[in-house]
Amino acid sequence: FDPLLPHELGSATDFEPSIRAMLSPKALAMTGAGVPLIQVGVAGRDLKALVDTGASDDFISEAEVNALGSTPKSSEWSHVTLADGGKQSILGRVTLRLCLGPLRITT
Repeated sequence: FDPLLPHELGSATDFEPSIRAMLSPKALAMTGAGVPLIQVGVAGRDLKALVDTGASDDFISEAEVNALGSTPKSSEWSHVTLADGGKQSILGRVTLRLCLGPLRITT
């Protein structure tokens, strides 16, 4: 999330926070009791999202993007290097509106 500076905000009614998500061919397998997963809403669907404050981007699987009916845009990246050193191919970028409780974020 790149917050806007106060002079860039305009009125409270025109402000929509924005985050971009990278599209990967499959869901990244992050499970276990110590993994901070939260429930989010996207286009009326309930999804689990990983809270990763050290990540450079947000990621979503190709299957979820297809289920949401979203159309990816091309990405300047073909892959990313994961924290464990592995590589993950990138298929594109999408913009989605997330709901986290009363919070609404365009991602």
